[in-house]
Amino acid sequence: MSADQRQEDALLGSQDRDRSKVSKAQMILMFAGFGPAYVDGDIGPETRDAVKGFQKSRGLAVTGCFGDSTWAELMRLERQEGPFTVERLQRGLMNAGFDPGEVDGQAGRTTMEALSGFQQAKGLRATRRLDPETWAALRGSMPR
Repeated sequence: MSADQRQEDALLGSQDRDRSKVSKAQMILMFAGFGPAYVDGDIGPETRDAVKGFQKSRGLAVTGCFGDSTWAELMRLERQEGPFTVERLQRGLMNAGFDPGEVDGQAGRTTMEALSGFQQAKGLRATRRLDPETWAALRGSMPR
């Protein structure tokens, strides 16, 4: 097991991963332009690829794991732009008049469709992904 994998296990747990932390990381990765198509709290191949792209863009060791240096860089980005939570995104979409479905912290198909509808209504490219332009347009509808 690599040092980065050990750090990830210490941060997220080896068996019972902290899904809220993974979801937060997925939101930040999506905002940074690397994220998976869905924010689901699972670390699958798409999330690993997103982590690798993020690591490469930041000059970090490209491991695909959420090690200490990667997590610190994600948190730095969140301090600048966040807070990034799926619940906050869902409530913001709801406040803006777009139904994300149940506010459950899972950005599945219904949430991503609501995000796409919001993007179209605001004249943004309907990517179904949270990007800086969408975040800025939605920010006024989001709870703190």
